[in-house]
Amino acid sequence: MLVLTSSLFNQIKSIQHGFFSKLGEANLAESTSLDHNATSNQAKISKDFNYNVKFLRQIHSNKVIAIETPTQICNHVEADALVTSLPQVSLAIRTADCVPILLCDPENSIIGASHAGWRGAFAGVIEKTIEQMTQLGAKHIYAVIGPCIRAQNYEVDQDFYQNAIKINSKSLKFFTGSHKKGHYQFDLPGYCSSMLKDLGVNANDLEVDTYSNSQLFFSYRRAYHNTKSGRAVKYGNQVSAIMIK
Repeated sequence: MLVLTSSLFNQIKSIQHGFFSKLGEANLAESTSLDHNATSNQAKISKDFNYNVKFLRQIHSNKVIAIETPTQICNHVEADALVTSLPQVSLAIRTADCVPILLCDPENSIIGASHAGWRGAFAGVIEKTIEQMTQLGAKHIYAVIGPCIRAQNYEVDQDFYQNAIKINSKSLKFFTGSHKKGHYQFDLPGYCSSMLKDLGVNANDLEVDTYSNSQLFFSYRRAYHNTKSGRAVKYGNQVSAIMIK
């Protein structure tokens, strides 16, 4: 099992974290053809962290759930970020190209995990996550951006471009021209990192691309490009998790 970690977070002895690859058993599936091992893999991720892991039913929203008790059940709750101040409770998110963001305030023992696809990012999931952590008492927040699709592989059309800059004009600088007329390359992790820094968060990016690293990571866009027209896209999800020890 390959798990990536951040040198920034590795210095914080009070937390455990990891960005799991698709190698081994720490992956989950979305499509029918891949999900036969999803339940057992979720249990193995929990075992790796030695405690129960909280997952959500992710819907590309800006909704954040605060875990207030160790027994709180949220697997069927529709949301895209988790926060807590409880020890020995792991917060986990699933991604296949979207940006996984793990957050912590080591001084006040508060952590968060956010799933930031383009919809969630433009809807304010990052801001809402920071807001919820602040309400718990966080003051000095650090964040790490994990494996996700990078600009060179994230081509978007004119409608996407226009809608994005209409929602947030600051996003303009994260678009570059594409070789395809009327299209652009969008730097989603760059946009997320900028949002974090604007909120006063010390953000670090692992700079790992899911699309081009087919041996290590699932990628929805890669799966889509490799799927014949008319067929269902088959893809899986890698997991990112964080816990207060």
